[in-house]
Amino acid sequence: NPAVFDWRFFIVFFSFACQAHTKLNQNQILLDVKTLASDEFEGRKAPSLGHKQAQNYIISRFKQLALEPLFPDYKQPFSLKGEPGVNLGAFIKGKRYPQEFWVITAHYDHLGQKSGLTYHGANDNASGVAALLALARYFNKQGSNYSLVLLATDAEENGLLGAKYFVKHFKYVNKTRININLDMLGHDAKRKALYAMGNIKGLKLDNIVDKLKPSAFQSEFHVLTRTPRQKRNNIYRINWKNASDHAVFADLGIPYIHFGADIHSSYHKTTDTFEQVKPAFLFASISAIIEILDRLQDVEPSRFYFKDKS
Repeated sequence: NPAVFDWRFFIVFFSFACQAHTKLNQNQILLDVKTLASDEFEGRKAPSLGHKQAQNYIISRFKQLALEPLFPDYKQPFSLKGEPGVNLGAFIKGKRYPQEFWVITAHYDHLGQKSGLTYHGANDNASGVAALLALARYFNKQGSNYSLVLLATDAEENGLLGAKYFVKHFKYVNKTRININLDMLGHDAKRKALYAMGNIKGLKLDNIVDKLKPSAFQSEFHVLTRTPRQKRNNIYRINWKNASDHAVFADLGIPYIHFGADIHSSYHKTTDTFEQVKPAFLFASISAIIEILDRLQDVEPSRFYFKDKS
């Protein structure tokens, strides 16, 4: 089976590259994406049964990782603008700065079903949730200087509603030093680039990225500290500053880094399936994110400040 052969080839090829600080549990990452993007989960739009099953799956993974609940049973139900939703949150207490917070977000909702067709949302954003869980696994073992909120947001596709509800009710929002937002990490969109987009000034992200460990896939994978260039014939004119949950934090003056790839041909289509995910790119992205966040762990709280709102 050529498809199986290609998949294994990429796993082997990139296993040498994904050694930033820890071996990724690649099988678990792929299982997380495949499960969340399965037919059974019906595109993960509230109030479907598949949406509820997605919640249960993420909660089961939080429990499997022995993460402390941020909310009762990890759930923060809400109704905003008439839209029902449930954010899912876990917590890792910081060692050096326990009263200073990083909020790591990845939306788990997608477009659901329309006209009998399922919008699976494998790249958008089962891949981001898988990355969130991989980061949770890493920092729960490694420890964190900052307290980490691991937040799977809901109703992002409906206008960032889950993130808006969260910041309105999070009592430590004024102690939140940065938002790390993970959205669309499963496909390289032909540019083979992970974009680290942010509004930060004092963190010198360019220097951090320049010091990322060289790897065998250097010519196939890049981390770029800018937004993707718009294509002239692209029907999607993305305003990346407002494109995902990080915009809610930016509106409050909280710095953010949005990790994601450019959109690709399956964006918001029924073809955004697990089979379209690029495992090599996903693993490389998660490894790069872990290394960048590890380097940020030693940054003092005072250096996290907002650049501008433009």
